[in-house]
Amino acid sequence: MPRSKLNIRRLLKEELNKPCVELSKYLLGKILVRKLEDDTILKGRIVETESYLGGEDKASNTYNGRQVAAKLLLDY
Repeated sequence: MPRSKLNIRRLLKEELNKPCVELSKYLLGKILVRKLEDDTILKGRIVETESYLGGEDKASNTYNGRQVAAKLLLDY
């Protein structure tokens, strides 16, 4: 598909303010792009995501009141 037909743009923070399951589905298929200092461009498509439903989900960073790992993710 010619580039002019693709909707290529940077995602906005506002677009990521969704419930985790919805966000997980939204990110599938998105392409991450990074330009290195030597102008090399790296690209990768998101083909798998995970969703954790918060304090009740034992796999979640916030399970049983934990906050440290979740805080680290949000402080970047």
